[in-house]
Amino acid sequence: MKEICTRGNYLIIRISKVFSFDKGDGILFDEMASILVSGGLLRAAHDQIFSPVFVLDLVNLVTILQTKGVTGVININSSEIWSRYDLALVLAQRMGVSSDHVEKISLVDLQEAFSRPKNTIMKTDKLMRETGYKFTPTIQYIKRIAENWKESDVEAKEISA
Repeated sequence: MKEICTRGNYLIIRISKVFSFDKGDGILFDEMASILVSGGLLRAAHDQIFSPVFVLDLVNLVTILQTKGVTGVININSSEIWSRYDLALVLAQRMGVSSDHVEKISLVDLQEAFSRPKNTIMKTDKLMRETGYKFTPTIQYIKRIAENWKESDVEAKEISA
């Protein structure tokens, strides 16, 4: 194995925050939507910025990179920069939930025993050079996520009636 790696015959993928459309997956938007639909208060950091990537974009890109025989270290994230707070506001708006349910906080307000990085944006020059991949704007994904949550909320209300 050591011989293979020293010749540069490897592909290491570094990924950003991944999200999907799946209700109940417990990741980024699912967690936010769950709080918003329940009427809770969503605390979201304005000073935590990243470039989220849709899970199918990730799969497509890994497939493209492997098919092309790309080697080395590749960062995979979209080119859009978002704060968790801005994502939460857009999701609330798309879900028809008042922005009063989104609280703007700083990461330090969480008072965690560990520290989280405030900026996890990675350079994607090599990814773009190797693939020329066109990401769908995150706002379009958020619209779809909000629609999924609205549909399932309506279905749940119909079942309980």
